[in-house]
Amino acid sequence: MSLQAKFMVGLVVAALGLGLLFFSILYFHMHSIVIKEVRDRSNIMLDQVNAVQAYVRNVLRPRMYSQLPDETFVLEAMSSSYVSRKVMQTTGEKTDLLYRRVATNARNPNSAPNSREKDLIRFFQDNPARSRWEKLITLKDAQYYLCARPVTFRASCMRCHGKPSRAPKELIERYGPERGFHHTQDAVAGLVSIGFPVQEAMQSIKQATFRYLFLYVVAVIIFFTMVHMYFRRLVVINLKRLTSIFQRNFPEHQTESLTGKNRHDEVDELINGFEHITGKLFEAREQLKDYAANLERRVAERTLDLDFEASERRADVNLFVHLLDALRSSQDSAQLLTRTLRMVCERFTANQASYFCTQFSDRVFTWPPGTAPPDLPGDFLELALSNRVRCTEQDCFVPVQNQDQVWGVLYLHFPPESQTRRISDQLLL
Repeated sequence: MSLQAKFMVGLVVAALGLGLLFFSILYFHMHSIVIKEVRDRSNIMLDQVNAVQAYVRNVLRPRMYSQLPDETFVLEAMSSSYVSRKVMQTTGEKTDLLYRRVATNARNPNSAPNSREKDLIRFFQDNPARSRWEKLITLKDAQYYLCARPVTFRASCMRCHGKPSRAPKELIERYGPERGFHHTQDAVAGLVSIGFPVQEAMQSIKQATFRYLFLYVVAVIIFFTMVHMYFRRLVVINLKRLTSIFQRNFPEHQTESLTGKNRHDEVDELINGFEHITGKLFEAREQLKDYAANLERRVAERTLDLDFEASERRADVNLFVHLLDALRSSQDSAQLLTRTLRMVCERFTANQASYFCTQFSDRVFTWPPGTAPPDLPGDFLELALSNRVRCTEQDCFVPVQNQDQVWGVLYLHFPPESQTRRISDQLLL
């Protein structure tokens, strides 16, 4: 992946992570706001129900007892549960509110608890310190926030819910002597619950979240487009310029990179280029250190070589000067050749020198005088015509010729410790 691709992938991951975090927080925050609002409304409604029941129980019922004949009981005005149920039934029809006031052994069969309500009654019986229960549940394929409170039978309730013999005859005549009686004072035997529909609110939360998510995606796409253009113009192009400099100045490094197994992004290429440069600098530094450490030795060796070459050139000049003097002072060719052979032996530190004439005579001249000349090779004529020096460990045969003809062959014999190869190179020159 290129540097820009890696950068954009990192931005996408960061944007997805931040978006997920942000919209999770937003969703749960809006969800908590709805739950808090429903909880507050539930408390208000339960407080309203309690207020209605308290009014019936503490104000209306005593007043009715004082105005009506003894043993007279008007259910529609003196039963707190009946009045509260009717009031909340009217309210629920307008707001889709679920109101339930149930009790075990309820006088009205419609007020008998279902399985969930039985579990809640047992919960309040097992946890007398708890005065409230609330939860988000699903009823009738819809979500409701259900809030429940326990119902405790007080002393004022025992006339109608205690023994049947003490109950008003209107209740006996209407409901019979069995249902709704035999409750215990201060015992939890029922509950009142209010369920608020939150399906639409939850749907609204989801829709709002998705709307914000859509706006976020659009904003992120615009942002990524701008970052892509800006990053490409500011970073990628300049990095490619730098890598092109490396490719132009270090083509062998580019060849190694292209033949490698892994492709790198621009930064990796720069790092590889810098590593290549540092490697070259390190090699140059080591060479400089080696040159500095061995400079004196190298200078001394070179000085010796130059001194040797200078001495060789002086010897060549002296040989040339003596040859000119021999040409001037020699009386005949035999004396000239003998003196020349002596000077050649002295110049090249040879033990013996012989000259074999190939023109006009077969004479052989040897120095030192009285020394026997060597035997010529079998390919003597080919050697003379080849214009090539033939040397062994101690012997050298040198053709003597000019552009027109071959004059002879010069033979030199050297001591065992001499440098025949180096002398042969000089003879070739």
